[in-house]
Amino acid sequence: MRTWSADELATFLAFTAQDRELALYHVAAATGMRRGELLGLRWRDVDLAGVRLSVRQQYMRQGKSLGFGPPKSAKSIRTIDLDGETVDLLREQRERQLFERRAWGKAYRADLDLVFCRPGGIPEDPNVIGRRFGRRIRDLAKLPAIGLHGLRHTHATLLLEEGVDVKTVSERLGHDSVQTTLELYGHVTPKMRGNAAARFGSLLSNARVTPAKAAMTAEN
Repeated sequence: MRTWSADELATFLAFTAQDRELALYHVAAATGMRRGELLGLRWRDVDLAGVRLSVRQQYMRQGKSLGFGPPKSAKSIRTIDLDGETVDLLREQRERQLFERRAWGKAYRADLDLVFCRPGGIPEDPNVIGRRFGRRIRDLAKLPAIGLHGLRHTHATLLLEEGVDVKTVSERLGHDSVQTTLELYGHVTPKMRGNAAARFGSLLSNARVTPAKAAMTAEN
């Protein structure tokens, strides 16, 4: 499974800072949401004041057509906490959409209430979004090629490398069980190995007892 480092992710987001899809790319990386969940996300399910969003539906291919449906499983229906930068980007996204709504008037599909959509408020085609993402990576040739789903894998891997517990990561991803997360991300990266060694060294250093103190303990 191919993922990006934090530096590579930051490079891509900076490179696409003027893209219409920036907020979608950022939210994908910041939440680990699946592509269909992102394209099905509604404003009514985003709580900017509470810095969280809820996954309630997805937009996906159903046979030969596209449509809205429930998330992948019961555990996929979830609430995800957001960081401040992601909240700010979502606020900017909402302001831009309000401008588009006024421009389109009654033709705008306000009833769909989509966070990520085409200018008239209609859903994006998942395949088109995926291809567009791929083209932007090719424009920035120094980055390893990953699919849009790779942002989900990147989210999980970066959190695990930073020591976030696997249960929390599993809940953010909407996996059916922690075991699923372990099977997908159980590989130990070099950074994880280094972090483990550094953490143990820090624990031992903080608990360091001098020979004199040890002798006093023995005497008591």
